[in-house]
Amino acid sequence: MDKAILSSSNLHHLDFTALANQPQAICFSEMYELKRCLLQARNLKILCLRVGVASGAPNDDLREGPLNLPFRDGDIFPALEELKLDPVLQNYFPTAGHCEIWSRCMDWSQLHTLDFGWGTPTALFQALTGRVAQLKTIKFGFENNYGAASALWNASDDIEVLERFINSIDALRNVRMHSLDDDAMQKVRPTLLAKHGRSLRSLEADYLKSVAWEPEHFYALAETAPEIEILRLPMKVQKKQGNNKLSVWPDESATQKTWAVARLKKLFASYRPQKHGNSPWTASSSAAGRSIHSALTSLRHLRQLYLKMYLEYDSYQLISYPGPDEWGSPQIKQKVVRDLMLRLWHDFGRKSPLERIEVTFVSPGGSTKIWYYSVFQKWQKRASDGIWKSRVEVEMREEGRDYDPNTFDPFC
Repeated sequence: MDKAILSSSNLHHLDFTALANQPQAICFSEMYELKRCLLQARNLKILCLRVGVASGAPNDDLREGPLNLPFRDGDIFPALEELKLDPVLQNYFPTAGHCEIWSRCMDWSQLHTLDFGWGTPTALFQALTGRVAQLKTIKFGFENNYGAASALWNASDDIEVLERFINSIDALRNVRMHSLDDDAMQKVRPTLLAKHGRSLRSLEADYLKSVAWEPEHFYALAETAPEIEILRLPMKVQKKQGNNKLSVWPDESATQKTWAVARLKKLFASYRPQKHGNSPWTASSSAAGRSIHSALTSLRHLRQLYLKMYLEYDSYQLISYPGPDEWGSPQIKQKVVRDLMLRLWHDFGRKSPLERIEVTFVSPGGSTKIWYYSVFQKWQKRASDGIWKSRVEVEMREEGRDYDPNTFDPFC
């Protein structure tokens, strides 16, 4: 531990892993010495603090105490602008007493970013409620890791604490959530969108399981967060209307029918007074044939769209299978998917600020194949006259292996 650097008034950004002999509530760690140094680093603005395991080599900075920054009344911690706290391992112990005294030892009015990675430290959210109204970016999750303090990092059983914290903030702009499944996220999303939908510019949801948002989740997002610019979400494969086949976006004929209805609505609307706030180009929430596609393309400020799709065995629009007498894995229909990607891009319209769409297609069971499709606008300088022209391009790459019958073990 370089104490001269850690206590320097020139220190503005610190990414540090504090070591502990054996992470537990009370143990030998570097926390005491680290806190003593950081109290002197009065210009520290960005802190990323993790807890790691000591190698066993001699370390004079290890001292027995709680595995957190041991604040005492009277301490004055630097007024941070960004705090990233043990986002993966969850070995830091955010106990109720520790969080309460930390909330008093620091001026939180400058903080604009909180990053708890895969966790939701209940006690810290409770202690900071009402103290970080200016917060703009938050990252949290409901992932049960195996860290020594993991029991203090999962608020899925006490969502009300998180909801009160979210409601105490004025206008969040960027939210990223991690979880094993969607159970806890579904509980907190209504509060998040109701309070911050109008201010949200970026929303990302990552899951460890093959979770997919239902169409109604996309409808709610489009209606409550119309100015969203960046989305990273899992998407459900929808059934086509009138049959049981699975699809991604509606058939071309269905889209043309929707456009025809929209044009008729616009025509009729021109002969009667418009209701305040309603656009003849915007389908109402009760419009027939609503789809994920229509919800997404209604987001007129979207710049980057990242979707993850877990394909079903009967996603025949997108995948094909070997013959009945052949072994093998499903394969992506490259031309079909390429055309769908281009359709989605063009359906946003010429005036859209869209920069990039990426869709990850995950093969159904038995195969580890994953296909990544990207569509974006590429600018090139024309050799003949030097004029810059743009064109829309689609790129594809794949990872994983096909199913190999030789590796099948009936006893696994």
